[in-house]
Amino acid sequence: MNNNDKVLDLVIKAKEDIASLGQKVETNSQNINRINHSLNEINDNLDDIIMDLKRDKAIDNTKKERTNNNKALVWEIISSILFPILVTLIAKFLNL
Repeated sequence: MNNNDKVLDLVIKAKEDIASLGQKVETNSQNINRINHSLNEINDNLDDIIMDLKRDKAIDNTKKERTNNNKALVWEIISSILFPILVTLIAKFLNL
């Protein structure tokens, strides 16, 4: 085999290797695009979860606020009823 044949074989091998690398790059690019798409979907799902959690927190805060308001209202009603009764009982006791 002379030098020209060796060079020809090397050039053919290089061309095949470059074609193979090009195919691998294309496959990797497709895989990267699929991964990127999946990551975008995950990101969208996480956004939905964040919004749901914030909504649930707001609902919980509203429920707590209503509970606290209800407790205050109950104590206000109880005190408005019990205070006059207590005053009346003390007045009667002091008159005895």
